Amino acid sequence: MVGTVGTGVGLRLGDRDRPDPAPATTVAFTLPIQYPAGAALPELGDSPGPLAAVWLVPREGGGSPEAVGLVARTGKFGKLPIPLSHDDPEAPQNVRVALSPDGRRIAYTFQPGAQDVVLQPVVRDLVSGQTYTSAFGFGTRVGALWVDNTHLFGLVAGGSDGDGWLWEPGKAPTRVNPYRVPYTGSDVAVASWPALGPPTNYSDDPKACSTLNVYDATTLDSPPADVPGLCNLLGVIGSDTLLGHRKDPTNGEVTVVAEEFHAATPFCRPMMRCELPVDDAHRRLVVASGAPERVTFASALIGQALRTGGRS
Repeated sequence: MVGTVGTGVGLRLGDRDRPDPAPATTVAFTLPIQYPAGAALPELGDSPGPLAAVWLVPREGGGSPEAVGLVARTGKFGKLPIPLSHDDPEAPQNVRVALSPDGRRIAYTFQPGAQDVVLQPVVRDLVSGQTYTSAFGFGTRVGALWVDNTHLFGLVAGGSDGDGWLWEPGKAPTRVNPYRVPYTGSDVAVASWPALGPPTNYSDDPKACSTLNVYDATTLDSPPADVPGLCNLLGVIGSDTLLGHRKDPTNGEVTVVAEEFHAATPFCRPMMRCELPVDDAHRRLVVASGAPERVTFASALIGQALRTGGRS
């Protein structure tokens, strides 16, 4: 990921023969997802089942944003009863949530009181409804990444990019070296993760985005590859698909697309920039225009929807 959003660390992935995360449920939503802008939405409750996506919607008059989820098994939209921290008008991307790849667990940060500056990481199991918190014993930076379906990763507040933590809900968190976290996902590494805020990689042209940079995760020596057309990175699906916002160069409309690429490993030879080959034939529309731009996805479920045409 690039831009001003994210943790500012590139994760090196684990063994190359690890399996991709398997979806925990079938999907019953159609691509492209049409967000119900302006509609009155029901409450989903504590245990709606796995979610395919969660949008953060600003409330009128300010305050904490509202979380809207898309239930994977039914295609139903609704509001989530989670107490998000207050919106920061200077940096609204600081309020964010994260979905596990299978959509079963949601992680967010909770501000216990209006005057509290320490944000408490919270995880909710969307199947059982159980909520997990932990006494970390150290401060954490805002935002976290699911490295698989059960483990959450983040950075220690006040530390360097080499000072991280790993947490499996129900157990005590541990301090880790971020560059040795075994991420179960793809061979793609990113400059900063997760970019769950508004698109932040726009160029000066209101109808375009700057170039997104990604890295070959199997080596720390190769330079980044350029991925033109993506404003940010919202997720990685398998080993060859990037999920992110895109601006239509003809009218400036913002949508979420899946960009499939094919490249040899490593992406780039040392000391040489390169570009991942993506074109219109390898792009799928995932979310239509008009949806809020602060969104997080269950990458395995979106991948399943792409393979099945959006409904199973």
